[in-house]
Amino acid sequence: MTAKKPADRQTKKPTVRTVDGGREVTFHNLVEKDRAGNAILDAEEKPTKLKVLVADQSLDDWELLEELGKLDGNPTMLPSVLNRLVGDQYMSVLNAIRNESGRVTITDGDKFIQQLLGAFNPS
Repeated sequence: MTAKKPADRQTKKPTVRTVDGGREVTFHNLVEKDRAGNAILDAEEKPTKLKVLVADQSLDDWELLEELGKLDGNPTMLPSVLNRLVGDQYMSVLNAIRNESGRVTITDGDKFIQQLLGAFNPS
């Protein structure tokens, strides 16, 4: 049996806000970074939380559905799925999940997609 994490150590679920043309998803555990891995700061010199806009048309996409169906046991579909969901923000997402060595691991990419899709599930 796995011990439960204390509430203050659990990863906060991303929040979703409906905006014109889509949904803005805020990841409270990720900050925006540049390609070099430096946090992007806001006007108050605080790291900016990662926000992505998922267009309504991205969620109503037959080819995305096909790719999601092919994901089981086939991680090579992950980049394409992420690109379909976030479009022009693709590199911003990769920079935010890039590790200390500058790599985006398959595990972290998969986790991000799961969190993104999970944010749209109200349960």
